Amino acid sequence: MRIILFFLLGFVCVSLLSGQEIEVQPAVDGVFNEWSNSGQQTLTDPVGDATGAFDIKTVTVQDFNFDLYLNLELDSSLNLQSGPKSDRTLKIDLDLGDCGTLLIDFRGRTATLNKGDSIRPVPWQEIGFVSLPTYAADRFEMRLKLRDFGVQEGDVVKINFSGSDELDKPIRQIFSKQSAITGLPAKVEQPTQKADFRIANINTLRNGLIDKTRGPLLRAAIESSEADIVCVQEEWKKEKFDTGVSFLQGEIAEHVIWFGGCGILSRHPIERLPMTLDRAVAGLVTFDDGRQVTVISVHFKAAGFAGSKEDKLRIQQATQLVSEIEKMRNQQFGKEAMQAPVIVIGDYNLVGSRKPLDILLAAGLSEVLPVRQGNGFAHTWQGLKEDESFWPGRLDLLTQAGLKSLNAEVMESETNRYSDHFMLVGDFAFPE
Repeated sequence: MRIILFFLLGFVCVSLLSGQEIEVQPAVDGVFNEWSNSGQQTLTDPVGDATGAFDIKTVTVQDFNFDLYLNLELDSSLNLQSGPKSDRTLKIDLDLGDCGTLLIDFRGRTATLNKGDSIRPVPWQEIGFVSLPTYAADRFEMRLKLRDFGVQEGDVVKINFSGSDELDKPIRQIFSKQSAITGLPAKVEQPTQKADFRIANINTLRNGLIDKTRGPLLRAAIESSEADIVCVQEEWKKEKFDTGVSFLQGEIAEHVIWFGGCGILSRHPIERLPMTLDRAVAGLVTFDDGRQVTVISVHFKAAGFAGSKEDKLRIQQATQLVSEIEKMRNQQFGKEAMQAPVIVIGDYNLVGSRKPLDILLAAGLSEVLPVRQGNGFAHTWQGLKEDESFWPGRLDLLTQAGLKSLNAEVMESETNRYSDHFMLVGDFAFPE
């Protein structure tokens, strides 16, 4: 088991070997703790000058390896991708000089390149666009890849906005020569405490375990995860789920429970807890040494925006979940479950408000943030089609209570895309 410590991500560091100043690649994880170094420039925009809901306060920019990173702060909390039409939209206007003009329309969920006499749509994968958080917020960080559009060393990219708000003047970002040492890699160290178990999660996309093309890839990913417990979502048909599970090799599916499109596979005995849950299943896992953990695989309602009917249903589902955990603590599901640590993992679908997560945190759970090894990016969803309307976001979350988190990763699978979600893996230890 490994623990990944991201060493000074987002800060400008000085190499002890070469004496060169090194620009470190920012981590797009929705945390913002790296947006404070001298290699960035910030422009403040007056509040109250917007013609729609998107009112820009500050914009901070940085380039790294011909990628453009932006930290956008708004005057109010909004969803970038969806919302009432009365909000209008916000667009990023990038003047790439001879390389053309790139326009990102947030509410339109489109990117277009205007070069010469041609205007063409740009798929999110081509521009490498990622933005977090995915839920409504007043601050967002994002990355755009510009190398493939012809941006080179010394080129000036002018950044402005349009639609609901615009800057008084564009930000001029001169793309600098990159250091021979391009950032600091993730630092891998042995954990001070050995992990007692590993849990993995994957939304399999429409009964993916039995899909003729994706099924073998999904099952191979599950088997190679070395997880003791695997949670899945979107396994809507139990008979198809049972068939897909039967194809798995080894002991990962020795014990299985399912309800409401969600499943839990375990190498160890698991007892389904009779919680009243909507699109979720809960089980009590008992390890060889007798220690136990309650695992809840969830799939909250998708779509919508803050305040929408879908968002209200997610809030209702989170409230119901907390109520059932309280019943468990009150011994309504037996003495063994009463004191067991809890993991709530799965597709939270936080594309509206953050309130469903806040409800769980207020109930005593804490969030664990899985990221990619090496760059710290935290998105867990990416459309399988290049013309997918929504850009990559963070839908799959992990919260827990009563355990020590040793490591949490988003497992990359660009060459074998078995789902529109990426697998999460977390290593945990019981309290000493």
